[in-house]
Amino acid sequence: MKNTTRWFGHAIVVLLSICAFAQTPASRNEFVIRNVRIFDGTRVIPNGDVWVENGMIKAVGPKLAPPAGVPTIDATGKTLLPGLIDTHVHTMGEDTNLKSALALGVTTELDMGAAEKYAFKIKNEQAKGKDLDLADLRASEIHPTAPDGHGTEYGIPIRTISSPEEAQDLVDAGIAEGDDFIGRSFTTTAASMACASQR
Repeated sequence: MKNTTRWFGHAIVVLLSICAFAQTPASRNEFVIRNVRIFDGTRVIPNGDVWVENGMIKAVGPKLAPPAGVPTIDATGKTLLPGLIDTHVHTMGEDTNLKSALALGVTTELDMGAAEKYAFKIKNEQAKGKDLDLADLRASEIHPTAPDGHGTEYGIPIRTISSPEEAQDLVDAGIAEGDDFIGRSFTTTAASMACASQR
C-alpha cells in the first residue's frame, strides 16, 4: 500500500463494528492498528499492523514499533481493506449521506447528478483538510438527456440535447465547470446520437 494514501480518502477502512469504528479518536493524527488481517487490493497479509501518521499510511508490517503514547487499535479477528467506491449515488446535497457512506466503508462516491456546486464545495473543503468525516465526492452537475428522456419525468429543469453537436458543447461546458465526469443519462444519449449520425 502506498504511504501517500489518505486515511479517510482512498485509504483503508477497518471493518470493526460501527461502534468500535466511531471510538477511533478522530482528533488524533497518529495511531496504529494491530493484529489485523490486511487485504491491500492485491494480496492478503494474515496478521499485521498499520501505522497511520498525519493522515497517511506510514508503515505496514508485523509488530511495528511506534513511539510510546501513540494510540493503538487492537483489530484481532478483523479485516482491513481498501475503501469501497460507490459509482452511482445521488447525495442530494446532504452531508449526512456522505457521513453514512464513510462509516460503512465507502470512501468515495460518484454522484450522478449533484446538487448545484455541492460537490465543488466538498472537494474544496476536503483539500483544505476539512470534512474528513465525509466520503470523498466526485460528481457531474451536467447530466442532460434526450427530449422527454430520463430525468424529465420529475418536473424539474433538466437540459436536453438533440444532436451530436449539442452533446459536444455540453461536454465542453462540463469540463470548463470542473465536472469530474459526464452523467450516465447524458453518456447514453450522446452515444446513441453518435451511432445514429453514422448510419
